[in-house]
Amino acid sequence: MARSHTCYIVDDKGRPVAEAWCRAYNVSDPANPALVETQYSDATGAANFTALPDDAPVDISAIWGKNVKYFRNVLSSDGDDIDSAVDNSHVQNTDDYAAGYRTGESFPSEPSAGEMFVRTDL
Repeated sequence: MARSHTCYIVDDKGRPVAEAWCRAYNVSDPANPALVETQYSDATGAANFTALPDDAPVDISAIWGKNVKYFRNVLSSDGDDIDSAVDNSHVQNTDDYAAGYRTGESFPSEPSAGEMFVRTDL
């Protein structure tokens, strides 16, 4: 049975962000997060995930424009909802933040479908 979770995406002024690209990752192996579900936020800023893994910790990222918002430890491996995904979230410019994703000076020769990668030399 899959878990569900709703994240509310707001900008730095507290306004809801519609059509933010939101991706949920299984972070059992933090060095290699696995994409498990993709959603877009609605007009109220809500991104509704319904197919999250039962037995793994989950992080979520939301991307719009040049901004990315990370929701760390949204769900634990034992199924508990750790936080509201608002209090522990933060917004950073995608050019400055790469934690949680593979990085390097050249793109991977064998990328995985849905993998996020940040070039550090550009």
